[in-house]
Amino acid sequence: MNRKAPAVLDALAQDYASGLLTARARRRFERLLREQPVAALALAAWQARLAQMNNSLPRLTVSPWLRERLERRLFGAPLPLPDTSTAASTPPAAPPHRARWRAWLAGPWWRPATGMALGGALAVTVMLLQPALAGLEPARDSLPASYVGVLADAQGQGGLIVSSRRHGRVVHLKLLRPLSALPPQRLARLWAYPADGAAPFLVGILPAAGKAELQLGATSEQLFAQVTRLAVHADAPGAAAPGALLLSGPCAKLW
Repeated sequence: MNRKAPAVLDALAQDYASGLLTARARRRFERLLREQPVAALALAAWQARLAQMNNSLPRLTVSPWLRERLERRLFGAPLPLPDTSTAASTPPAAPPHRARWRAWLAGPWWRPATGMALGGALAVTVMLLQPALAGLEPARDSLPASYVGVLADAQGQGGLIVSSRRHGRVVHLKLLRPLSALPPQRLARLWAYPADGAAPFLVGILPAAGKAELQLGATSEQLFAQVTRLAVHADAPGAAAPGALLLSGPCAKLW
């Protein structure tokens, strides 16, 4: 299995975000996150989906029956009642570790924690089996066909995620950290560089922080089909050519 293929990375990101990977598989995927920017993008997409689904579901309350089942699962059957036929008889003392666990379970904190855990599990199950119930798009085996880029600075620190659906007209931007290297009186502008060496073309201006969307004059397929690199430059307002380089990274096809 080629773990670097986009479809495989998306499936691994789904299982990682859902908590379904084994410890060994999680460590392997975490190495891929450091090596493959597309893997980080796929994981961010699945985490956003799960968070949206989890927030849309009501919190669950834990019944006394469930609490008793949990206690039995942890500690086994209750201790036998002491023999009260003689005054000298004394109840058997619970082992110290069991007494600590019973006191821990008796506290009120675990009820909302258990409810949140069950709610999260239910959210994952519903989203994977019936995503339409939460207003999400139908389940897919992979992410939608898109052009994506993860841009980093000269030191290799990630700074920007760029994505746009293959036949869409919107570019989604997410700044991972503020552009501290942007000089005063300059604009951070995103440029696309075609593979054939043609002149780069301007995509748009980045936000100061957080997320933003840029409207395109044509579909991503028409604009980015021959683009292999994206870059952010510090440009003077109205400049016709790129200025000082701030961030750069490959433009990949996710399909």
